Amino acid sequence: MFQNRLLVELTVADLKQRGLRVLLPERLPPNDGGIAYGQAAVAAARLS
Repeated sequence: MFQNRLLVELTVADLKQRGLRVLLPERLPPNDGGIAYGQAAVAAARLS
């Protein structure tokens, strides 16, 4: 996932034009914060 809005918009437009469904993060950031959340979720699942 890009941090640059222009790159996101251009890439999404191109992928949609090719008939692909594009999913973007809505609740978590597309950077290190999202990765940390995923790591915490895996750790919690392994502990339970």
